[in-house]
Amino acid sequence: MDYSKIVDAETWDFIHRTEAHYPPGRWVMSIADQRRVHDEMCRAFFSGYPSGFSARDTSMGGAPVRIYQHGAPAFSLVYLHGVS
Repeated sequence: MDYSKIVDAETWDFIHRTEAHYPPGRWVMSIADQRRVHDEMCRAFFSGYPSGFSARDTSMGGAPVRIYQHGAPAFSLVYLHGVS
């Protein structure tokens, strides 16, 4: 498939900005190093939460979780991601 014909410029910009954070040979990096690179990329892309939203990190059953909240009374979204 020729993605140049179906992917718009804004999406290509995002793809190229994402790729710029990952070094060549990343597939042989340790999990810890891959996580570090990913975390650095996420910090570079983070532009803040929308008005009225907040987030806090905590743990549940020993697993790290981030809780997103909006409004009062608070609406919460708990996103649980795999842990290794």
